[in-house]
Amino acid sequence: MFWTFVNEITAVNQAKRFYSFLSMFAAVGSILAGFILKLDNVRTNFDQGLKFVIIAIILILVVYNYFTSDIKANPAYYQIEQKPKKVKVKMSFIDSMKFLARSRYLMLLSILVIGYGLVIALFEAVQKAQIQQYVKITGDNTIYAGIYSDQQIAVGVLSILVTLFLATPILKRGWRFAASATPVTALVMTALFFTFLRFGDALDGFLKSFNVTALHLSVQVGLYNVVLIKSVKYVLFDPTKEAVYIPLDEETKVRGKAAVDGVGSRLGKSLASVLVTTMATLLGGGDIANIRTPIVLMIIAVIVCWLIAVRTLGRLKTAAEEKHEVEVTGAKTVQVSK
Repeated sequence: MFWTFVNEITAVNQAKRFYSFLSMFAAVGSILAGFILKLDNVRTNFDQGLKFVIIAIILILVVYNYFTSDIKANPAYYQIEQKPKKVKVKMSFIDSMKFLARSRYLMLLSILVIGYGLVIALFEAVQKAQIQQYVKITGDNTIYAGIYSDQQIAVGVLSILVTLFLATPILKRGWRFAASATPVTALVMTALFFTFLRFGDALDGFLKSFNVTALHLSVQVGLYNVVLIKSVKYVLFDPTKEAVYIPLDEETKVRGKAAVDGVGSRLGKSLASVLVTTMATLLGGGDIANIRTPIVLMIIAVIVCWLIAVRTLGRLKTAAEEKHEVEVTGAKTVQVSK
C-alpha cells in the first residue's frame, strides 16, 4: 500500500532521486526496532512489545492522513498525470495469477519477488536452525532477543551506509545493474555461509583457544549475512522493483502491484517452507542440518533464474519507459496546441 501510494505521486525522472532515500527511512525503523528489542521488559516478554506496534500504527495513520489532506489541497505538487482514477478491483489468488499470466512484464517482475522470498526464506531456515541449536546448548532463551535486536540494528545501520555511499553510484549505472545487486550479493553471502558451515567443525579446536566455538561463530556469520542481504534488498531491490511500475498505465499499475506483491511475496516464502519441510522429512530425518547441500543448490538455481529475469525485464522496462515518454510528450503537445 505504501509503494502504491508513492508510485501514484512520483514521476519516472524522480524515482532514482527519492526511492533510495525513502528506503533509508525504513532502515531507521529497523534500528529503532533493534533498540526496542534490547529493553529488559521486551527481551523477557515479547508481548510487551505490542505497545510499540500500536504506537507505530497510530503514527502511520496520522502521517498518511496529513499527506492525503495536503494532496487534496495542493494537487499540482503531487499529481503527475491529471486523469480520473479507475476503480480498484479486488482480486482473488486465482484472479491474480491469471492477471500476471497475461503480462510478460508483470510475470518477470513476479519472478524477482518470488526469487527473493525463496532465497531469504531458504537461507534463514538454516540460519535459524543454527540459532536454535546454539540456544539449546546454552540454555538461555533470552539470547533470541539479543540476536534479533543486533540483527535489526545492523540491518538499519548498514542500509543507511549503503544508501549514502553506494546506492546513487549503483543506480546511476542503470536499472539492470542495480537490480542485479541483490541476487549477486545473496549468491556470494550464501556461498560464504555454507562454506563456513561445511568446514567450521575443522576449525573448532583452533577457535576454542580464543574462547569461541564454531557453532557460535556460525551463528554470527549467518546473522551478518542476513544483515547484508536484507540491507541491499531494502536499498536497491525495493526501489528498483517499484520503479518498474511507473511506466505502466493506471489500471495495470494498481492491479499488477496488488497481484505481484500479494501473490509473489507470499508464494516465495510459502514455497520455501514447503520445500524445507518436505526435504527435512524425506531426506534429512527431520533435521535441517542434514539437507544443507540441497538447500544451497536450490538457492543457486533460484538466483540464476532471478538474474535471467532481471536481464529480460530490463529490456522490457526500457521499451515501456520510451513508450510512456512518447505518450506524455504527445499529450502535453496536444494540450498546448489547444
